[in-house]
Amino acid sequence: MFMKKYILILSVGLFPYIVSAESLVYKLAAPIPGGGGEVETFTQYVSFLFPFMLSVAAISALVMFILGGIEYTLGGASPERMKSGKERISNAIWGLLLAVFSVLILQTINPNLVIMNLDVEPAGVVTNNNSPTP
Repeated sequence: MFMKKYILILSVGLFPYIVSAESLVYKLAAPIPGGGGEVETFTQYVSFLFPFMLSVAAISALVMFILGGIEYTLGGASPERMKSGKERISNAIWGLLLAVFSVLILQTINPNLVIMNLDVEPAGVVTNNNSPTP
């Protein structure tokens, strides 16, 4: 019960900031490779971040594949180390396949997720007479 009250108070307290955030330009502390140092919307941020994170996933899968190969090669006398190396290699391959096919998975769920076309209608601004204006 306490958690529900906490979430409600937090969401009500942050609502004005979220509504007014659509007109702000955020300056990133460190620019994302392939993107700019400033973003205007969350979808623009994600569109810069998504290819970068795919690159990170591919590089980590390559590193894990190499480490698994080294572990498999050096574990010649120990079947447990060879099995661990094989598992590491297969997990790296599965992770790389998941990263590569994540675009296909997102396309299947909702095509707008891939093209980052998640524009939401702007919320109305409340005036003194408490009637929202577009």
